[in-house]
Amino acid sequence: MEERAQLHALLDASSDLLALVDDDGEIQYVNAASERLLAGDADARTDTLVGQQLSEYVHPDDESRLQAAIDAVTTGLSESSPRLTYRCRAADGSWASLDARLSATEPDSGSYLLTARVVSDGREPGSVRSSNPDRTYLRDLTETSNEVLWMFTADWEELLFVNSAYESVWGRSLSVLYEDASDFLEGVHPDDRERVEQAMGRLTNGTAVDIEYRIERPAEDSRWVWVQGEPVFEDGEVVRVVGFARDVTERHERTRQLQVIDRVLRHNLRNSMNIVLGYAAELDGTVDDDGTRSLTRLRAEGERLLDIADKQRELVDVLTTELQSDTVDIGHVVRETVDAVAPEYPECRITTQIDEGATALAFPKIDLAIRELVVNALEHCDGDDPAVEVSVRVDAETVVIEVRDRNPPIPVQNTMVLTGEREIADLFHGDGVGLWLVYWLFERSNGEVTFSENEPDGNCVRGLLPRTERT
Repeated sequence: MEERAQLHALLDASSDLLALVDDDGEIQYVNAASERLLAGDADARTDTLVGQQLSEYVHPDDESRLQAAIDAVTTGLSESSPRLTYRCRAADGSWASLDARLSATEPDSGSYLLTARVVSDGREPGSVRSSNPDRTYLRDLTETSNEVLWMFTADWEELLFVNSAYESVWGRSLSVLYEDASDFLEGVHPDDRERVEQAMGRLTNGTAVDIEYRIERPAEDSRWVWVQGEPVFEDGEVVRVVGFARDVTERHERTRQLQVIDRVLRHNLRNSMNIVLGYAAELDGTVDDDGTRSLTRLRAEGERLLDIADKQRELVDVLTTELQSDTVDIGHVVRETVDAVAPEYPECRITTQIDEGATALAFPKIDLAIRELVVNALEHCDGDDPAVEVSVRVDAETVVIEVRDRNPPIPVQNTMVLTGEREIADLFHGDGVGLWLVYWLFERSNGEVTFSENEPDGNCVRGLLPRTERT
């Protein structure tokens, strides 16, 4: 029982979705990540997924493709499937795209192990238990994960378990680590070792940790790993520490490349546009009326491009900054935003309605998204009675921000790209940069943003954020 409990703890520590499915397609086991995504309640796992048919959670358009991969694995045509992407039904009714791999448990048994990772959903995966799968299958599940799953005693003196992914990620020997539980620290970059040791101390003292650091592999460049750890309590005392480590080097490299490209493009664009605007200023008063109108349009377009460059910088900052969500008084942010921008648009009437206690858990730069929504509505104000209404409503679990206007519709191709209904390549103009900024700020806040028509005309942009109590 002790070994089975340890294996359960390791599998629940993984952020990968793991499942054991029998030859009838019935789910026999799911880990914590699977339950939070598919059932939404990590404490009701046995009653929700175990015993259900896997096909009930698969998108109808993907069933045949997934079944073909299952047949290939379970009939012995292939020991494991290539990675494939399919959609599964999440607890909230939406469809989440999974990057998955299947592996047979035994030749011709008909049962298989499924390992998957969410690639489009944005939510944090969750957790599950099982009925009573054989511990051999549980060990098989740990070996299908690309993450390093580990368990130590609370004092870090003894390694209780680690899967074989350790050798491929760390580039160090499993047998040596079992002999010397501190050997993994030798692979930690010297500049990061103190932070890692401090995190180990927090785990020993009963505090969960979430940390990224570099490891040095023999004859290779440094690699980045993301590590989450949890203390395991018995009778109020920490007896074990358990967690996972994932290689996130590619993400760090993409972040660095994005920052470099952003700096180069923005620098060149600003320099060139400042030159263009400078020449336009010199031509003032030297051209006829038609030329003056052309210069006015030229300056307006130049200023618009510079504004897009600024939004691009903000967007890159949002995508590359490692910040945790914090408590934000949304009502205060909306009032400050409206007070700051309303004087710039005297021709447009703006009203607010803000519930008390509108405190949300949000990314620290969420004010940029709110400002973008308000300014975008004000900039396009027109008609006989131009007006913008901004409201903040407090529901049981969410804070809802609404910006309603009477403006021409937001181009549908922009909103379809954000919602995944259209390819990114279709967003071929710069006007969508502000909407991407809004979308990703709400996404990083574990919220969402939706677009609909206002009544009788105009737009309604609604942003939802998780509600929290003021701290």
